[in-house]
Amino acid sequence: MGIGYVAVGNNIYDGSAIVGDNELENGMFVDLTYGSGQWKAAAGAEYFVCNEDDEAEPGATSTKDIKLASGKFLKLKTLLPGEQFVTSQATGSLNVGDKVSVASGKIASGATGKHISVVKETFTVDGLTCYRCLVLDEVAAATD
Repeated sequence: MGIGYVAVGNNIYDGSAIVGDNELENGMFVDLTYGSGQWKAAAGAEYFVCNEDDEAEPGATSTKDIKLASGKFLKLKTLLPGEQFVTSQATGSLNVGDKVSVASGKIASGATGKHISVVKETFTVDGLTCYRCLVLDEVAAATD
């Protein structure tokens, strides 16, 4: 089960956003694979997966596994500087104050991607470590 939601900002449905060959989870970052028209987790990906469990009771915590299988539609969000997001999709252990970027569809320590965020809070939900991050208005320096 993956956790992913946007704390600030608007969510956007894209009726053409279809999951690629691999299952995706909430809180992952994806990009479109041109030619196939499928969305896949990728390094430096720009779109945040924030599907919802429409069957959960209001105010309740859902433990339903809402992995998105191939061929399913996605609810995606392009995160802008100043917005916050929460995700359980991380590579390695992260601490408050760490600058993170996207590696293989998950946040990872190190400011190496196009979009950089900073971890503002860590907490646990249903046994998953979650990270609340603030999107920064900076881009990692290009390396030759």
